[in-house]
Amino acid sequence: MAMSPLGEANRAISLDSASNEFLRMAKALAASRGGIGELQQLAQQISSPRVRDVLENRHVIKAPVSIGTLTSNSAIAAYEQLQSGFFGSLSEFSAYSKIYTVGDFFRVPLRTAISVLTTAPTAEGGVPESFAKPLSTASFSTVNLDVTKASSMIAVTNELARSMLPAALLQLGAELRRAASISVDSKFLSILASTSGLTTAATTGTTASQVLADLSAALLRLTIGADSRLWLICSPKLFKTIALLQGTGGYLVVNNKIGPISIAPSDAATTVATLIDAKGIATELDAVAIDTATSASIQTDDNPTSSSYQLISLFQQNMIGLKCEVMFGAAAKSAGSVTTITGYAA
Repeated sequence: MAMSPLGEANRAISLDSASNEFLRMAKALAASRGGIGELQQLAQQISSPRVRDVLENRHVIKAPVSIGTLTSNSAIAAYEQLQSGFFGSLSEFSAYSKIYTVGDFFRVPLRTAISVLTTAPTAEGGVPESFAKPLSTASFSTVNLDVTKASSMIAVTNELARSMLPAALLQLGAELRRAASISVDSKFLSILASTSGLTTAATTGTTASQVLADLSAALLRLTIGADSRLWLICSPKLFKTIALLQGTGGYLVVNNKIGPISIAPSDAATTVATLIDAKGIATELDAVAIDTATSASIQTDDNPTSSSYQLISLFQQNMIGLKCEVMFGAAAKSAGSVTTITGYAA
């Protein structure tokens, strides 16, 4: 059932509030530098009851729960609300979060076995009455929807962590969400790219007619159903390029859609655009974890084997590392749920 515009607005306000409180919690963790006493003092200065509850009972959240029992601890419930709001706020940067938040994915409980269609069944039409109806069999494989972890870290100065200015929270929030989004999308796109039987084709160009031709050909490589939800995950540069294109009836992109295809730009997508039927992607979010580091050394190069990498000591530089980990699971239900278009300019 579609949500009413008022319901959508109330949900957006609720997620935005929870996201801001999650960032305040992260900022307090950074300002305390991991000290329990300092964290307790900072918690008393935060007006949000949910954030205070989480910070004052952080040891409870990390404590195990006995098998066969339930917990009604308010700190755990509050943290669930905050992490949901933060993950929803990633949709500004993350294609995975955007598609997940609008509810287009096929939600499946984590750590369960799902059937993946490897060969689709076919049937012959126009068979006369009383004749045998030929059918082919389908082939399936089984995939466990295991949890994968997308980790990211940003380093901030003590001055930024302790600043009470609104701009400090905005800057920390933007960088933390951007880092988490790139990490999540990179992991998600790598999972899709490893789909058995994945089809791909090179782009013919970025004119209006070429974009439509590429997408039309890509649609034919997908298995489309009545409940399909089509999404194109591409780089922000490609999205802005095709958003300026005009066809015979006006602009190609209308309300972030090209016909039935919604567009989700992602900084993790570079030269490859990925077209998916979101209902053919089994996925679920597990948890979002935030932690700090004050004595670690950070390797700042994307290629650890390169001789040009640098190690930065957070302690020597008087900085704090904020680590964000998003745990989720994802798998394509069949090769007809995803296809790629390669060769775009980075």
